[in-house]
Amino acid sequence: MKELFEKIVCLHEPVDLFNGKRLPKDFELPDNILLFFHDFTATSPNTHLRWTLVIPLGPMTYLLDEYPVKIQAGDVLIIPPGQIRFLLPDSKSFSRLFITFELSGRQSYIPNNYLGKFSSSSHNILMNILQNYEADRIESCSFELVRFIRSLENTSLPVDMPKISPVAAKAMSLINRYLDEPMNNVRIARKLNISESHLRMVFRKEVGMNISSYITLQRLNMARHLLVNSSLTIAEIAEKCGFRSIYAFSAFFRKKTALPPLRYRNGNRKSPAPGKTFG
Repeated sequence: MKELFEKIVCLHEPVDLFNGKRLPKDFELPDNILLFFHDFTATSPNTHLRWTLVIPLGPMTYLLDEYPVKIQAGDVLIIPPGQIRFLLPDSKSFSRLFITFELSGRQSYIPNNYLGKFSSSSHNILMNILQNYEADRIESCSFELVRFIRSLENTSLPVDMPKISPVAAKAMSLINRYLDEPMNNVRIARKLNISESHLRMVFRKEVGMNISSYITLQRLNMARHLLVNSSLTIAEIAEKCGFRSIYAFSAFFRKKTALPPLRYRNGNRKSPAPGKTFG
């Protein structure tokens, strides 16, 4: 109380009683806030017009445009609207919290770099956000979200960080876009107008696996996601994952997971939430 009193008596009357300290011009709080958990990777790079905070629960690598960014628990990836993002399928973990929101423009409380780290106060503020969101106290949730962003210790991404080449980035995009169609090295190389040998060399070097393994992994991730999060039939899922028969799909899925698709679905079923895709 004594400290508070000492602070108060030091506040002298201003010369102008109608001109005080103002908020930054066009100041705006986060609005239309969404919080949700993901434990899978999207099947293709995507972008949207919302701000996104990615809070990983384990080590993972995001592709921002053509730049791979490694993050882990305690980091916060800050993705602005319009930024192309993709969680690489060879990441060790897919578990992450998303906080997405709308702003009409960049605000002074949002750092210019992509990466932040938890400070000593960030954990408690994040807990406040979760509690306010669950209780539908959206005004408080918005205020706490500003506090959370401001609490982060800014970490600049390396200026010379490695860049995924256009060849590898376009190859991944093609595979993910046409996952329901037959896809191989020859077809991809033709679409990119490069030699098959050059494509193989670049892809393995930059993505860390050959194209066949990448296609297999993406089809498996797609299958897992659709089995758990959609009401599509097994036959429909098989087709979306590039299999021409339910038998071939079931054999593939059983080989990779040791479970038939229907048993996997029944053991992991969640409420479908169609219409929203975030990377």
